Amino acid sequence: MEGQSFRILSLLFIFCIFFLTISLEGQKSKEINPDNPPTDMVYVKGGTYKMGDIWGVKNKLEFEDEHPTHKVKVKSFYMSKYEVTVKDYIEFLNNREISSDDEYNYHKYGNELIFLESKQCPIDYNGTSFYFTGSNLAPDKKCPVTNVTWFGAVEYCNWKSKREGLTQVYDNIRGDYKINCDFNANGYRLPTEAEWEYAARSEGRNDRKWSGTNKKTELKEYAWYNVSRTHEVGTKKPNDIGIYDMSGNVFEWCWDLYGSNYYSNSPTNNPRDRKSVYIKRVHDIVTVRIFRTLRGGRYNFNANWCRTANRWFMDPISSNDYGFRTVRTD
Repeated sequence: MEGQSFRILSLLFIFCIFFLTISLEGQKSKEINPDNPPTDMVYVKGGTYKMGDIWGVKNKLEFEDEHPTHKVKVKSFYMSKYEVTVKDYIEFLNNREISSDDEYNYHKYGNELIFLESKQCPIDYNGTSFYFTGSNLAPDKKCPVTNVTWFGAVEYCNWKSKREGLTQVYDNIRGDYKINCDFNANGYRLPTEAEWEYAARSEGRNDRKWSGTNKKTELKEYAWYNVSRTHEVGTKKPNDIGIYDMSGNVFEWCWDLYGSNYYSNSPTNNPRDRKSVYIKRVHDIVTVRIFRTLRGGRYNFNANWCRTANRWFMDPISSNDYGFRTVRTD
């Protein structure tokens, strides 16, 4: 009897070890793989850094939302080497079959995703499909897409995730809704502010006032700024971890809600602002009393506005010289 009990206990022990091993292997397979990043993405190794204006810009009143500086820890992630291009976005619009008959709720003519009526928008719609027209701002399909709303960036992320068989990060994007962000999903999403700045500073370096350099005299090697239009992505030098155009070219949407005093009470560990936000629609008009954060400066701004610590904000239904890039976690 004692021998039989011993054998049963032994078998139970073996089964426990077996299932524990399987579980650990499963967890291991979900970790970020630095040696095999997705196509056109860069592995960004997590770490701790001091976020904000650690350099002390002269006009502190104008850039007071970059203070106080504070320690932040971020997890590892993948980030796009390039900003999403006009070509990329046209493919998305046509694959989503967004059309002028308002088939996709309030996305009539795609204007809630991208403002086609702007003279600077390089995309138009002919009643059947979206196509490249070019503009003074973006004369080439390889330029970063502009005139995109925050919602247009979020929808692109979900579309790209679905196309590649990944779990979509966002839900409830349309109507009277609460937008949810599942940070545990493996699909594409917008970076958080903390992730964006950490990557722009080449994994949080203290000597990267601009993405790729600490010297204003070298900035033209890394950034399109103080110029009259956007330029093709990836035509300047990348920063130290291989990411292009994080200073200048176009402002880039981030996930976070904007708060001028957010740095005073920001969480330390992987800050992500809120996981969801409510937007109210009244009589087919989106009423938004919040702002989303933009980073990186743009082509016609001076060097100070293209610093890695600089923060900007706009209504999420706004569109101007706003583009974006994507990130992923497994």
